[in-house]
Amino acid sequence: MWFGDPASRGAAAIVLLALGCASATTVDPSGAAGASGCPAGKVCHSGNPSGTPRPLRTDGTVDVTPKEAWPNRATEPAPLSAEELLAACAAYAACADVDPTDGDVKSARRLMQSLCLKPQEFYEERAVPITLPTPLNERWTYQAREAIEAGGNCALVMAASTRRPAEIFCEEVGCWWTSPKLPIPKVTCAGDVATLATGDETFTRDCSRALTRCDPSSPTGCTDRAPTGCVHPAKDRCDGDIRLGCDGTGRLSFHDCSRVLGGVCADTATGPACVYPSADCAPGTPQGCNGTILRGCVLETAVGFDCVAGGFASCEDGLCVAK
Repeated sequence: MWFGDPASRGAAAIVLLALGCASATTVDPSGAAGASGCPAGKVCHSGNPSGTPRPLRTDGTVDVTPKEAWPNRATEPAPLSAEELLAACAAYAACADVDPTDGDVKSARRLMQSLCLKPQEFYEERAVPITLPTPLNERWTYQAREAIEAGGNCALVMAASTRRPAEIFCEEVGCWWTSPKLPIPKVTCAGDVATLATGDETFTRDCSRALTRCDPSSPTGCTDRAPTGCVHPAKDRCDGDIRLGCDGTGRLSFHDCSRVLGGVCADTATGPACVYPSADCAPGTPQGCNGTILRGCVLETAVGFDCVAGGFASCEDGLCVAK
């Protein structure tokens, strides 16, 4: 499950900072390694973009289009609706194994549900599989719809999340392989399922769960977006509904605003950003029950979900209750 325990958002920020820190380890962009693993003192790593970094345009933005940044992007299903987001978040809040360190279980579940109902925070806007607090194979769109299809069966709800090899990291700059001991894998495809063989280890990924296809030339096994080099610093800009920029590591940042509830990329007072619909309720509005109907506010849109029709026992205290 993407959100983990109620403290996961703060923990996630700490982990991201840790991942971004420089170290004394030498990165080997080729990933060359012998049978025993990566060369001594080096990391098998595919995250360093090859070729000349994309230059700047005269306006200070990166000279690249979304198609150039992700030429083999697969056709993706429609984004989740506000109703689907509420249904999926309700399912996870009802089914999660909650052991709060402070407060009661219902309060912890409501907090998890509230955090889940802020889809602009999801990795879906970055168009990559979920990484924190646990690296998963799934894009949020896939995971959410699987949870809804589970029809209140908590075992199936939780089975919608499958662990991705920790060596495959995904962020706004793309996905890559990194390991201090395992070489960049050789990939074979059986339909959408990728088998990654490296050293004495073998991993499999169902690329369809990441809304991608299997690709034997990809170090991650799937047509995930690979990192693209760029000149830093650069200004962000909107290209259609995709926000493009260049992060401090010299890699292209990519946010597809359209993947989240009708979002668009637009110029704001603080610069280009993903902007979402405003409607008829205030962000953070508490969830509540009206009979069997769970009411929630998703990006300022008031929506409802029938817990009983969705396979749950009832709606109580702003939560669907598992059978």
